[in-house]
Amino acid sequence: ACIEPTLYARVDFLAGPDGWLLSELELIEPELFFRLCPEAAQVLADGIVSRLAVVDLEPA
Repeated sequence: ACIEPTLYARVDFLAGPDGWLLSELELIEPELFFRLCPEAAQVLADGIVSRLAVVDLEPA
């Protein structure tokens, strides 16, 4: 169980006959496909720094 909201996740859906179906939910170690979108690594890093500021921690 996650006590705090997750900073990142991967959620995969498939279109089903009656609507969307959850195919995969990765909250702990998702594949983030940085190789397809190199700037996404910086976006994630910025999010981590922002989260650290909220909990009053500073990155090393």
